Amino acid sequence: MGAAYRITNIKIRAGDNIDAIEITFTRYGLTETKHFGGKLYEIPLQEDYYGPFGTNGGNAFSVPVAACKIIGFFGRAGTMIDAIGVYLAPN
Repeated sequence: MGAAYRITNIKIRAGDNIDAIEITFTRYGLTETKHFGGKLYEIPLQEDYYGPFGTNGGNAFSVPVAACKIIGFFGRAGTMIDAIGVYLAPN
């Protein structure tokens, strides 16, 4: 995302499969939230977005990580994303 972006929150929604990811971030001092997957999503490509597709809805969950920082992501997928996780490091 570049130096002007700072991710402040990530939410992942899942049942049998991961179906939504929501990312909240600051960009040039303004807070924005983007929702990917589930029933409503946009696909970011550079400064342009394709979508949204579908409708809004579903249940979300979040896990606050106050004493750590995310340093990477990993996942498992077949036809759909089955699992997603993060690598953490102490602040």
